[in-house]
Amino acid sequence: MRANRGVTLIELLAAIAILAILMTAAVPALTRWSDGNWLTTGVNRFHRTLALARSQAIEHRGNVVVCKSSDGRNCEATGGWEQGWLIFLDPGADEQCQDGDADARCDGDGGLIIRAEQGFAHGLTLRGSGNTANAVAFSASGFSQGYPGTFTLCSASGEARGLVLSMQGRIRLTHPSQDELHCPP
Repeated sequence: MRANRGVTLIELLAAIAILAILMTAAVPALTRWSDGNWLTTGVNRFHRTLALARSQAIEHRGNVVVCKSSDGRNCEATGGWEQGWLIFLDPGADEQCQDGDADARCDGDGGLIIRAEQGFAHGLTLRGSGNTANAVAFSASGFSQGYPGTFTLCSASGEARGLVLSMQGRIRLTHPSQDELHCPP
């Protein structure tokens, strides 16, 4: 007689039931882990943007502005930071970057676009509080020009990460708490 090498229907159903129970527990944890990774990546990316703008202001000995921009050429007062942003040298200190010509100059006073960044995907939203709602400017000394505030990056599930910008131009990460970061429902 030969020994059977297969599995019975009952053994197969038991294995599928165990796998279904494990997947029910694993999928929400995987989603939270994925959201957390997107948030960490996003907040680090925006932190690098602000640090670059500050260092460029010091290096060029002039004003550098970071503003919301969906097209990478013009500052916008509507929408959130998640649509994208623009970093430009602002010698006229008017904090406006108007559509320019092909050599990446953005306005008549010689404002030069340093970098244009695309926004966030994956349902992330980025909002600035107070004066940081639309733009941030750094002076030649690296100080933020009247722009202290908090940037809050939120996932679709309501998880948050934040950046705090001081008047001295220092940028620090902040973690969610009931008093600091609030995501819109």
